[in-house]
Amino acid sequence: KVISEWLRKFGLCNKWALISLGGSETISSDGVEAIKQLVKVHPKVAVIIDSERNSADAEIDNRRTKFRADCISAEIPCLILEKRALENYFSIDAIKKACGANAMSLEPFEKLANHGWGKRDGLKIATQMTDDEIIATDIVKFIQKHSLTVEKSPENKLAIVLRNQTLPASWL
Repeated sequence: KVISEWLRKFGLCNKWALISLGGSETISSDGVEAIKQLVKVHPKVAVIIDSERNSADAEIDNRRTKFRADCISAEIPCLILEKRALENYFSIDAIKKACGANAMSLEPFEKLANHGWGKRDGLKIATQMTDDEIIATDIVKFIQKHSLTVEKSPENKLAIVLRNQTLPASWL
């Protein structure tokens, strides 16, 4: 839901289909096989998974690393998030707007617990994130790498750029 909301802000919600892998249990060779089935329906498939790292210098666990390698060998782009999970990308301003003044943000590798909000609040928080906060993420860099560029126009509105040509979002 979070990434769907961010894509909506960029006018891309009708151009990307998002399917939850169902969490850590699907990060396996069976998960890659399921994703390969999606590729048969549409060749443009990409995968984003949480890193679940506890610190910046922590290694990504072998299961996630193998999953990414299996995706890449199947020519499926796969991003393992730089931060621990999607919740770690939420800004303090967005969290407080969505969940109240007592809600707290997460450090980049902190696990969500007792912060005055939960996973169920993700969509509500995502709607409060600014364009600049979203554009600064490795998630947007990943989307940019795989054909679309998201940037600010001179009028301070988001524009979608495809192969160096700026197109109105309604054309995408």
